[in-house]
Amino acid sequence: MDLQVMKYFKAIADTGSFTAASEQLHYAQSNLSTQIMHLEKELETKLLYRHKRGVSLTSDGKLFYNYVNDILRMVDEASLSLKDMDTARGDLRLGSIEATALNDLPKLIGDYHLKYPAVHISLITDLNDFFLKPVLDHKLDGAFVEGPIDHSEVEEIILKREKLVLVGSSSEKDLTAEEILQEKELITFPEGSSFRRRMEKLLAAKDIPYSDRITIFNSLGAMITNIAAGLGFGYLPESIITEYIGRDLMTIYPLDDPFSEFDVVFAYRKDHIQVASFRYFIEMLKAAS
Repeated sequence: MDLQVMKYFKAIADTGSFTAASEQLHYAQSNLSTQIMHLEKELETKLLYRHKRGVSLTSDGKLFYNYVNDILRMVDEASLSLKDMDTARGDLRLGSIEATALNDLPKLIGDYHLKYPAVHISLITDLNDFFLKPVLDHKLDGAFVEGPIDHSEVEEIILKREKLVLVGSSSEKDLTAEEILQEKELITFPEGSSFRRRMEKLLAAKDIPYSDRITIFNSLGAMITNIAAGLGFGYLPESIITEYIGRDLMTIYPLDDPFSEFDVVFAYRKDHIQVASFRYFIEMLKAAS
């Protein structure tokens, strides 16, 4: 099977029409149609539905499209790797939970960029549970999440040990942790957050109902601002709120908590092709851990 034909098929699937793919590839539409007909004959299945609006993938076409994406990506990575094993260039696609992205990654990524300026770094933040699929699907080179990761295809490097603490406004220092957990409004992330999951484990272990006292924020910054303003109490990484404690904007409530500590890890596929940009990032991460 010809790699070029795979590229034709991908362009048609991505654009949704033979006409648009022909313009993108600078290749005659009639030749594209012939190539796809030969491909379908070779695979003994129909890959595309032809209709007035263009084309759409059949169920077999969707499956083949996923394989084509993986094959073309690996060919590109292998080509880049073999051209110069020691020159870091290309893209480095990272993901991270927001707290780690704000607190730990600026220096790491900044140092990496200074050393390897030809590498284009992208970073997305989201809830902890979002990241496994894009890592497994090769859409991210790796992600900083709560560990350990229980998956046979994933390798991980421990970045740091993190501790969650119960925090509130400095104007409410006289309250106890038990009073807060039993009675007060709790500010947290949506489902999919490891911080929220650990808070819920703590409340369940203490047999404390809380479903009618939950306020949800998607943004860590908004959460911290509202906690400092006295609108509720949060369960957040100690490293993130240290600055606010020092400025007397927030206070920590001591708590007997078996769920507060966990490792932040960098998770990536075990079979990730070791192009220079990725290999050097792993080396720098191990040295910093």
